[in-house]
Amino acid sequence: MEEDPGVFIGAGFDIDVNNWFIGGEYTYATTEDSIFPETTAYYINAGVRFGKVTPFIIFED
Repeated sequence: MEEDPGVFIGAGFDIDVNNWFIGGEYTYATTEDSIFPETTAYYINAGVRFGKVTPFIIFED
């Protein structure tokens, strides 16, 4: 397992302007000859600040 070649790719972003924000991330990982499957994951979130309250939404897979 220690010498099995693999690949990991990840990218993310954050935009924060005044009272709103949006961000996200994508990841991909795989290892050859492994019992673990290839994995792909991502999320995106967005919200707005109203003083001490920050409603937001997140979508992920």
